Amino acid sequence: MREDVGVDDRLETYEVGSPWITYVYLTTDRQTRLTGRSKIRGECAICGTDQTFVLRIPRVGPVPEPQGGRNPERVGFVREHQHTAEQRGDRTTWAKPLRNPAGLTLDVFADVVGRAVNDARVDRGEDQTTDP
Repeated sequence: MREDVGVDDRLETYEVGSPWITYVYLTTDRQTRLTGRSKIRGECAICGTDQTFVLRIPRVGPVPEPQGGRNPERVGFVREHQHTAEQRGDRTTWAKPLRNPAGLTLDVFADVVGRAVNDARVDRGEDQTTDP
């Protein structure tokens, strides 16, 4: 295993059934085995909430499979962040609309940039009827 793992080398993934929920593994396998703990940050792109899970992992031997195949803390996080269909539908209303690029189209980027430009114009007190 590599010992020079930095922030950019961290594993990131997302919930396949809920792609607005992403995970960042804050510890490497080696660190987890040395400390007996794995740290994972879950983040909801819709409401912007993030939560760090500290999971106990055996230092030696096989890692037991959680009951049901998934860690209860992650299951609870997913359950808490099953937003309404209306909230899930328009990415431009999300707290972090570009957090998970799965399924993004260029239209989403254009909408986010357009809203940012209009917000900046409002902040400066400019007319918003002209194109950027």
